[in-house]
Amino acid sequence: MKITIIGAGAFGTALASILEENGNEISFFDPYKFPDISLISALESSETIIFSAPSNTLKNTLKSLPEEAKNLPFINASKGFLSNEPFLGLKKFSIISGPSFSKDIKAKKTTTLTATDFFTKKLFETPWLKIEISHDKKGILLCGTLKNIFAIYSGSRNIKPATKEFRDFLIESIHEMKEILKANGCDENTAELACGFKDLALTTSSENSRNYRLGKRLTGDNADSSALDSSETIEGLSALKSLKTSGLIIPKNLPILEETLTLCKPLL
Repeated sequence: MKITIIGAGAFGTALASILEENGNEISFFDPYKFPDISLISALESSETIIFSAPSNTLKNTLKSLPEEAKNLPFINASKGFLSNEPFLGLKKFSIISGPSFSKDIKAKKTTTLTATDFFTKKLFETPWLKIEISHDKKGILLCGTLKNIFAIYSGSRNIKPATKEFRDFLIESIHEMKEILKANGCDENTAELACGFKDLALTTSSENSRNYRLGKRLTGDNADSSALDSSETIEGLSALKSLKTSGLIIPKNLPILEETLTLCKPLL
């Protein structure tokens, strides 16, 4: 199958390695990495589109997408969305999400991801990569965004894995995630899937996470919010910036979310 991946960063190329292993042909659209390849050219003969670019580029990408391409299966692999509304104009929209640093995928480290249909499962599943199915699209997107916000908090507290503090943090984070999912009409049990708990545990315990590193930069003796690289995509911060205008219902008494908002206030 010919598949076009939008976004040729570390994660997009890692996904390509899986798809090629499963016998697919890959083309990339990425104006920064491949400025000579247009979207039209990258989509030639394509049967499926995978979006793996920063979430804030989706709007312009969809505007540029030819109408006939909007009828193709469109799989979102990017995180940072507070609803599935941006994707509603697509005929065959699905999601793949979960605990997956690019280097771990390229190393074929055993893991599980969550997908929203069996087509996506068939594309990506390998002996080392298991795919579970959930149809809660909005819930999956929210989990992928909330875990980045919670990673900022974890970094600010310099929380380390395999500690009581980390276990307590995970319990409270999952509670807050479930409360937000329920308040917005999602299945709270989605938070228990790979796209929720496992992704949360990975992202909030590792300095490989840009969100975790941001939390560390905003606290401690050398705290300096001005040191933030404006060109760096930090999904949790982007989500916090759009929280008020997103229409997302935020229940009361969510201390981790509230403290993270306070911590990031100078950047919002």
